[in-house]
Amino acid sequence: RFIMVELLKNAFKASVENIRCEEELSQKPIRILVCSDEYHCAIRVSDQAGGIPFHVGKRIWSYMYGAATQDGAAPAATALAGWGVGLPISRLHARYLG
Repeated sequence: RFIMVELLKNAFKASVENIRCEEELSQKPIRILVCSDEYHCAIRVSDQAGGIPFHVGKRIWSYMYGAATQDGAAPAATALAGWGVGLPISRLHARYLG
C-alpha cells in the first residue's frame, strides 16, 4: 500500500503541475495497469507529466532529495510531498518484499 500511495502522489502532483488549464488534465490521464498470474503481480503506474528530469539522475533515490526542492533552495515541503523520503523508502519496501 505504501508504495502505491507514493507513486500515485507523485503522479498526481506532477500531472497537476504540468498543465495549463483544467481541460488539459482530462487529456493526460494517470493509468494504472495490473497484471498477475498464479505467482506474481505487477502494477504499472504511468502519467504524461514529462518524467523525471535527466539532470536529476540517481539523486531521485537519495534521502532528502525532495521534489519540492528547486535550485538548491530549502524544500517547500507539505504534509504530502517534498520531504525526500517517499521514493527511497518505496524502493526499500519493494526490495524487501521482493
